[in-house]
Amino acid sequence: MKVIKILLIAIASIFIFIVLMALILAGYIWVKNPLGLKDIVLDNVGQTEETKIEPGETEVYDNPLLDEKTEQTLQKLGIDPATLPTEITPELEDCLINAVGEERADEIRGGDMPTAIDAFKARNCL
Repeated sequence: MKVIKILLIAIASIFIFIVLMALILAGYIWVKNPLGLKDIVLDNVGQTEETKIEPGETEVYDNPLLDEKTEQTLQKLGIDPATLPTEITPELEDCLINAVGEERADEIRGGDMPTAIDAFKARNCL
C-alpha cells in the first residue's frame, strides 16, 4: 500500500511539473513573442468569420484579369497582384511573347497557370 501511495505522489508530482512548465512556456511565448504567435492572435481579434484571415493565408487583391488562385500563387512567388496591370496592352502582349515564347503565351492567355519560370522570364514586362 505504501508503494502505491509513493507511486501516485510521484505521478502527481510529474503531472504538476509538466503543467507548470507548460504555463511558464506559454507565458514566455506571450511576453517575448519569439514566433509572432501573439501578433497572429491579436490581429484576428474582433474579426468576423467572413473577414478573418487564417495564419499562412494572404489577403487577395481583386485584379480583374486574375482569378483568386492565380493571385494567391503570385503572392507566394513574391509578386503583389496590386502592382500588376489591370488591362493587357499590345505592348504587354508583345513583351510576354518575347519573354516566354508565342506558344507558351497562347497557353497562358488560354487560362493555363503561369509557372514560377514564366513569372521569372516575364518579370521585366510587369
